[in-house]
Parts: sequence; C-alpha cells; structure tokens
Amino acid sequence: MIHRIALLACAVALVVLGVSRHAAHDACARAQVDALSVTLGRRPVADAAGIAARLQAHCRDVEELVNGAVAFSRVGALRPAERLAGAAVHREPDRRNAWLALSIVLAREGDTVSAGHALDRARALDPVGLASAPGPASAG
Repeated sequence: MIHRIALLACAVALVVLGVSRHAAHDACARAQVDALSVTLGRRPVADAAGIAARLQAHCRDVEELVNGAVAFSRVGALRPAERLAGAAVHREPDRRNAWLALSIVLAREGDTVSAGHALDRARALDPVGLASAPGPASAG
C-alpha cells in the first residue's frame, strides 16, 4: 500500500513538472515572437525591455538570450540588449556567442574598450573560429 501511494505521488509530481515546463516553453516561444516583432518594426522598440525580461525569465537556452540581445541592439534597444547579453554571459561564461553578443552591444553603446575585452574572451574560447573576426569598432 505504501509503495502505491509513493508511486502515485511520484506520478503526480511528474505531471505537474511536465505541465510547468510546457508552460515555460510556451512563454519563451511567445517572448521570442514578440522580440522578432520588435526587430521587424511590428511592435515599438519601447516594448523591448519587457520582452527582454520575459526572455530572461522563461528561456532556458542561452542562445535565445544571445539572439534577443543582438536583435535588440540592431534596433537601438541597447539597455535590454545589454541585459540579455550580460545574463547570457552570466549563465554560461564559456559560451563564445554570449561574449560575442556582449561585444556587439557594448560596441554599439560606444564602449569599445569593454567591447574589445568581451571579444578577446570570445576569441580565447574559440581561437580558430574567431581568428579573423573584426574588432569592436567595426561592429556597427
């Protein structure tokens, strides 16, 4: 009897976990669509801050943060872009694309020294793939 109760409790816990993960995945997907809408001009750039917060809260994959950071930096939403790039670097400090995104955002903000440091870190993580990558001054 105790085993059946324990199994039932485990099954309920798994169902609850599955439902919550599905909801988080859907929230991430909605945030990604909204970020794309900003970059395509279908939503105002002012929405980027809220969308960035949703991306950061609901998306588990660091690449989604990186994509959002680069996209927002292209439309001039630099604060949300920097927040996403910083979160990506914090979550996975060994991910070269996170450092590249941070470099791009910092360069667009005009902080070429910090952008250069971020690019150097990305090159240290992938010296072969980024051997001929342009410096931060040409990231605009």
